[in-house]
Amino acid sequence: MDRPFRIVVTDRNRHVRAFVRRELAQDGYEVMEAVDYRELQKILGSSVNVDLLVLDPDIAVQSLRVVLRTLKQRYPTMRVVAHSFWDDAALAHHVDASVTKTGSPRELKEVVSRLLATAVAAEPKDSSSPTGPGRQIMDKEGDHGAHSG
Repeated sequence: MDRPFRIVVTDRNRHVRAFVRRELAQDGYEVMEAVDYRELQKILGSSVNVDLLVLDPDIAVQSLRVVLRTLKQRYPTMRVVAHSFWDDAALAHHVDASVTKTGSPRELKEVVSRLLATAVAAEPKDSSSPTGPGRQIMDKEGDHGAHSG
């Protein structure tokens, strides 16, 4: 891998963002924060390649399903983990994983590690491949999508 995995943590609560950022950074990830959907769009629209998004569903300014569908269309290789106080079974069809906020980062860290390990397993062996120097990430159906980075 040519760089650490990049993760964006979204949450309206700055204490939650800082806590999750600190916990994930301890595991060697490069972590950025977004307070709201507008800030998330700025990050995703920049030249920064994001591997995984920890999404607080409360930041959605419109229908959460519309937001998730838009994210998956624009960034098909980015993994999305819903991180909220409730377990919404209907949401599970629109994200790669869902983790309930409990105050302990253990489950979130395990899910992030598992999802990103899948990305490493799918990384092309030849860095001169047409997908460029980045990683190739498998989506939930096992299809490969290029992710440059």
